[in-house]
Amino acid sequence: MNDHAAIMQWIDEQQPLMLDLLVNWSNLNTYTFNLDGINQFADKIADTFSHLTDNIERIPAEDYEYVDEKGNVRKKILAPALMLSKRLDAPQKGLFVIHLDTVYPPEESIQTKIDKDKGVLQGQGVVDAKGGIVVMLKALEAFERSPVAKNLGWRVVLNTDEEIGSPGSADFLQKYAKESDIGFVFEPCMANGNLIGSRKGSGNFAIASHGKSAHAGRAPHLGKNAIEPLMKCLLEIGQLNGSREKIIVNVAMINGGSALNIVPDRAVGRFNVRVENSNDQKFIEEELIRIVSKYENLKLYGKFQSPPRIIKGKTLKIYEKIRDSAHELGMKIDIGATGGVSDSNRMEAAGLSTIDSLGVQGDHLHSPDEYMEIKSLTERTKLVTLSLLQWASGEWNSFL
Repeated sequence: MNDHAAIMQWIDEQQPLMLDLLVNWSNLNTYTFNLDGINQFADKIADTFSHLTDNIERIPAEDYEYVDEKGNVRKKILAPALMLSKRLDAPQKGLFVIHLDTVYPPEESIQTKIDKDKGVLQGQGVVDAKGGIVVMLKALEAFERSPVAKNLGWRVVLNTDEEIGSPGSADFLQKYAKESDIGFVFEPCMANGNLIGSRKGSGNFAIASHGKSAHAGRAPHLGKNAIEPLMKCLLEIGQLNGSREKIIVNVAMINGGSALNIVPDRAVGRFNVRVENSNDQKFIEEELIRIVSKYENLKLYGKFQSPPRIIKGKTLKIYEKIRDSAHELGMKIDIGATGGVSDSNRMEAAGLSTIDSLGVQGDHLHSPDEYMEIKSLTERTKLVTLSLLQWASGEWNSFL
């Protein structure tokens, strides 16, 4: 049996352990602001894979700055990221990224369960993205069983804030991207198994409106309504949806006012924008400034946290090679596109050719019905491992 075949067989033998690991991890709540849960999860990962690494450390995250329901700028503490690394002095280095955080607060946690008849694991975060963490770490463990592993170094970064746009980790992700040769992101693949290539850019924005309170019956003329101008402004912003092909503007939330007999003095509106290219991003940024400036006492907050990601050049060639490797393994996958974003947007923008969606296969992300196809644990681990073996063996040199 050759080296590759023995490693693939070892991966097959790991499936029960991988599934047990994922069940254990998914039953631990790791909501972005559940710092205790995230830190416990990071400790579990560090303990489980301490034998694999040269170095383990925690990277402090910048505080999360946000606009509250009264229009005040606040800050929240984020848990530190976890970093594992090996052979960072190697001539070629990979950056492996996926997030620890999930979207449901502790009071909404749902117990993970296995449906053997359907071959799926159901639970919060099993696909997005704890299954991806299992795949990433087991693929590295498999890769280290090969003698060619000495040719590559790697750094794993597990950030804690991706589900809110990576505001506290964006800077160090960009730094490590510039120190690496290829990036690998372990977000889930598409429901049909395809890899995700291009992604839209995304921006989250808030508009705070400040007025003056007064008795709505006795002295309404002394007040200044904060909700009315905000509503007019948001209606204009909503009309940007579809103003250019594939621009998406979702006016999503409005908060304001208190009692019905009080002129509201505070209001906040929130919206998300998705764009396919940098020209559309610039257009939206200019339009938002123009529209908001028409109204008194309105202030715009937010930005595009994730620039558009269009795969081409070296990145596209790596994608095509990994797709061909998948076919060698009997996996019929292709390269697709999505409006969703990930840390791959930021890594590619920093100049790092990045392969995304190397995580598990499943569907219904961010819902109580989230599920993962159990067989994808070993399938995707084999795909990543084979890709690393090919890179380390020099098979990618022609296009790197």
